[in-house]
Parts: sequence; structure tokens; C-alpha cells
Amino acid sequence: QMGDAKTAMRLASSLAQEFTKAGQAVQAARLLKKLTPEGKLYNAQRLVDRLNNNENKPKGQKNIAIDEKLATDLLAAQTEQEIEAAEEAIKQNIADQIVSTKMDKWNAWRYLSMLGNPKTHTRNVLGNAIFVPARVFKNGIKATLEKGYAANHKDYVRTTTVSKPTEAQFKAAEESFERNAKHLSSGGNYRFESELESKQTIFKNKVLEGARKFNNKALEAEDMFFLKRAYKDSFARYLRANNIDPAKATAEQIANAENYAQNEAWKATYRDASKIATAFEKFSRTNKGTKVFFDAILPFRKTPINILARGVEYSPVELLKAVTYDAAQVKNGKMEAQEMIDHISSGLTGTGIVALGAWLASLGLVSGGDDEDKKLQNFEELQGKQNY
Repeated sequence: QMGDAKTAMRLASSLAQEFTKAGQAVQAARLLKKLTPEGKLYNAQRLVDRLNNNENKPKGQKNIAIDEKLATDLLAAQTEQEIEAAEEAIKQNIADQIVSTKMDKWNAWRYLSMLGNPKTHTRNVLGNAIFVPARVFKNGIKATLEKGYAANHKDYVRTTTVSKPTEAQFKAAEESFERNAKHLSSGGNYRFESELESKQTIFKNKVLEGARKFNNKALEAEDMFFLKRAYKDSFARYLRANNIDPAKATAEQIANAENYAQNEAWKATYRDASKIATAFEKFSRTNKGTKVFFDAILPFRKTPINILARGVEYSPVELLKAVTYDAAQVKNGKMEAQEMIDHISSGLTGTGIVALGAWLASLGLVSGGDDEDKKLQNFEELQGKQNY
């Protein structure tokens, strides 16, 4: 309000890095987006100062400086598109000045070797696709439970519905996604350094560097295909469940819809915040030896941990927890009813999947593991039988 862009940018930048809860993260992201070109330039300069003052900077790394013309372009930018383009140019300029170390090259080669395999892309697409029907079924159960709960609790705010949203609500969802696409693709991670890492040139060999960047963009595009659909569907159904007309909606109502939609979209693509993954990351940073060890045995922390988390959430274990522990937490005012209902819905869906699997197994349509009779197993495999 006082026009102190520097202090506002410093606070917003710090808050965005500290916040972990979905609602807080999107609000901080909105602050960052609204601030002035002067504030954005100040934030970039803070990062440059940190990089230049780093005692562990790579050998041969010269002091980094923001190109004066690019800084002038940012300060002269008027529209939101011009400001964003000028800010991206500055980020690229900083990234171009960062020296890639031997460890950077080694890790980039390892990741390309692991993730560049066509099987990886197939599994990535199938992994996202196979979760779609489970999420749709869960939301159907959740909508039913919420409708019944809201009938007896007038202050309860529903999050989804089985009713089809209006065209205006779908359009509002599309516009909301476009506004927040960058934040959504980052998984809520607003570290300036992480953006530079994606822009940095690792290999001098243009073919190898091109393959690395192409592979990363392909994986990102695969995830964003499913993330966008989950976000738009969740946002539109939130508005429909609460009979919100986008043209008359308050800023708070839109913010609540966005907070809910982004959390659902991250869960659908295994990008949501994970306390375990964050703890691993912090622990691995304690010293170089620890980081090398963790990078070797668990190079990707968040995705595998979140896949395991979804497996627990969509199981009888989650249902049992929801009707006992969660119910007690809601009664004591330590958990929102929305969260408990979401857990019950996930648990019921997972329990249904387990029951379906058991029924199919009893009919001999599904099998798991190897047969004890190796000859029989080999015979069946020759006939085209596959486990699972």
C-alpha cells in the first residue's frame, strides 16, 4: 500500500519459498505475479548476489551480472505479457552465465539415460491415465457424501458435484489454468534457483543438450496434459457445487476454487507436497557425501513417494483411518470435515478396487506373481498368459 516494492518483493519471495500448504502457496504466487517490474528486478538481483557470494561456487565461475539492456526492458515493460517476457529474458541471461560442473554433467547424463527410454514415457503416460478413473470414481463418492453432510451442516462448503458445470464455469476454469499454469507446473516450488536449473545449458554438445531438453519437455508435456484436465474439472465442479456464477464471484471464492483445484491436480499427477520427500531433500543437503549417496539410491524423491502415498490413500487402510482417527480429529476441531470426507472417499474407492481385484482373481481372470510349477508357468507364458 505504501508503494515499497522492494520490501514487498522480499517478503513475498521469502513467503513463497517457506509456504508448503496449497492455499498459502497459491496466494504467495499471486503476490509475486502482481508485483511491479522494479520488484521483479530486485528479486533477480538478490539471487545474483547470493550466487556471487556463494563460497562453494564452481571453479572458474565468474561473477554474474544482469544485462543492463534487459534490466531496462523490464523496467520499461507495461503489459503483463511484456513484463513476463522481460523477466524470462533476465532469467535466461543469468542461467547462461552459470558454469555447469562435472557433477551437473554426470547427473544430467544419468537422468537422460533413465528418463530418455521410450518405456519411461509410456509408463509416465499410463501411470497418469490409470489414475483418472480412480479419481473420477472417488469424486462421485465424495460428491454424494458432501451433499448428505451439507444437508445437516449449513456452513459446510462443498468441493465437488456429479452435476455438469455450466459453459461459463468451464470457461472460468480454462482462464484460471492459463493464469496459474506456471505455478502449477512447478508443483508449488517457487525457488528462483530451480527455474534457472531448467534454463541452464549443461552440455556443450548441441545434439546431447538438445536431447536432454527435448526429453525434459516431453515428460513435462505428458504430465501437463493430465494436470490441466484435473485442474479444470476440479475448478469447474467446485463452482458448480456451490452455485457460484464466475461473473459474480468474489476474489475469495475464486481463490478457494483455485486452491482446491491445484491440490487435486497435483495429486492426480503425483506432484503434491510431500513431507517425507522434503525431509529427504533437506537431509541430503547436509553435506556433499550425503547428497551423492541419496542421488545414487533415490535420484527422484517426490514422485515415487507420492505414488506410494496414493496407494495407501486408495486402500482399506485409508478408510479405516478416516472413520476412526480422522473422525476423532474432526470432533476435536483439529481437522476440517472436508478433509475427512476426502479420505473416506479415497478409502472407499480403494477398497472397491481391492474387492474387484479379489473377485477377478477368484474367476481366474487376474493372477499375481509366479506360479510355483515352473513348467506350467512356462507353458502358460508360451500361450500368451501374463501376470497381473
